[in-house]
Amino acid sequence: MSDDVIPTISHRAVMHCPYCWQRVVFMIDVAYPHQEMVEDCSKCCSPIYLDVRMDDEGKITVYEQGEDD
Repeated sequence: MSDDVIPTISHRAVMHCPYCWQRVVFMIDVAYPHQEMVEDCSKCCSPIYLDVRMDDEGKITVYEQGEDD
């Protein structure tokens, strides 16, 4: 194991799927202040595009959208 491993902290993001409107939970790695990713809905398996932003004070905002948005 390397001594230069950077510990990460996860943020729990709860939102509604833009396809099936079911509540889904994503764990967001907050090691980076801006991330874009695609996660599948755990209920209907549709792709959800996530845009994660953290401001200078550490407040995390997650924007989600479907393929058609």
